[in-house]
Amino acid sequence: MQVTAEARRNHPPGRLRFDSAAAWSVGLVTLGILAWIVSGITMPAMDRGPGTPLHGYPAFVMSWVLMLTAMMLPTELIYIRVFAQLLGNRARDRDRTPYVVLFIAGYLLAWIGYGTIAFGLDAAARWAAFSSVAWNREGPLLAGSVLVLAAAFQVSPLKRACLTHCRSPLAFYARYWRFGLRGSLWMGFGHGLICVACCWALMAVMFAVGAMNLVWMALLTALMFAEKILPYGQRLAVPSAALLMTMGLWIAIAPGSVPFLTNPLALGNDHGPARTTDIAASAESVHALVGEQAPSFALADVQGLRVSFSDLNRHGPIVIVFYYGYRCSHCVGQLFGLSAAIPQFRQRGVTVVAVGPDAPQRTAIKFRRYGAFEYPVLADVDRSTARAYGVYTEATASRPVLEQHGTFLVDRDGVVVWAHTGSEPFTDISALLARIDDLPR
Repeated sequence: MQVTAEARRNHPPGRLRFDSAAAWSVGLVTLGILAWIVSGITMPAMDRGPGTPLHGYPAFVMSWVLMLTAMMLPTELIYIRVFAQLLGNRARDRDRTPYVVLFIAGYLLAWIGYGTIAFGLDAAARWAAFSSVAWNREGPLLAGSVLVLAAAFQVSPLKRACLTHCRSPLAFYARYWRFGLRGSLWMGFGHGLICVACCWALMAVMFAVGAMNLVWMALLTALMFAEKILPYGQRLAVPSAALLMTMGLWIAIAPGSVPFLTNPLALGNDHGPARTTDIAASAESVHALVGEQAPSFALADVQGLRVSFSDLNRHGPIVIVFYYGYRCSHCVGQLFGLSAAIPQFRQRGVTVVAVGPDAPQRTAIKFRRYGAFEYPVLADVDRSTARAYGVYTEATASRPVLEQHGTFLVDRDGVVVWAHTGSEPFTDISALLARIDDLPR
């Protein structure tokens, strides 16, 4: 077989040919593995189950890109390899890198747009009506409905059309090929949009079951990889829909028995710095108020009536809970959990009171819409009481606002005997009741 002059120039004898398309495949696999390692280290500690807080937008984008790298880029092995091979007909190997990088960047931009919309919807739900979808109310029904919706989409004509595109890179490039760096970015973005249309429902499942749930993340990654890459991947539509339908109904009907699903209100969930397995040794050795007289306060309740610390303490020990407001999903879950356990607190002669920044009028609206709690909810609008208890510090020129959840147990003499503060609310009600049982009679 004769070798052309052009081939001799590009690949002289004695020189190994560098296959950049294969190198990009290896690079993507390596990048995906690294993303999974980082996810395995960081995400379990942040998994709070359905309704996991997404925190601020910059932090969310960083976590979202990490998830995309672990979940979506491995499913694009064929697309990116074919793209690199097609570039070989138009550019030398060493010139392909910026084109491939821009193609991947365009693809990620499309998914970041999807994530931004999801972030906005999550923020709106938390601000407007989150208490109605708390996990001890309609939360399981909502989460299960998302999985049922994803199941229906899996067998829809739109899903089949988009999946056909995702499995046919040559057809896409033949129709939408554009030259230049800008063209690479645009092709990546266009392909990303179709990929979003194909997999938006499966990614929505991640928000429903908990954005940091590593098991569900692995399951969905395997499903998307199989339906896009494996020879008969399109035949997985019905089995995957059946699985999602089953899990959705299971979550809606009996969420407590669903495997690999973190209960946001679970007792003794030791997944983060605000959780503890030993309540007696948790924060009482470090909080400045433990052993000291509890700061006094007089705050308005939902009806606008003044409720004072001395009035509450006159009847016996007090549990004081500081929460961020109705904008905080896990705060609302904690408050409903305490409300359900009120009979147990009353049997022990303990008064529970919640203190938050929401004005009485706003709290009253929420009560009328979603139901009231079985204990006083007081308005600390100016945060003076939160500051006195050390769970709120105003911003300065060099430091942002510092805000914490706080749960304080005050004995009948008005002394703080236990305190727990942190980035997540304390929800181990059984352990708190055990600590109350240890109080002197």
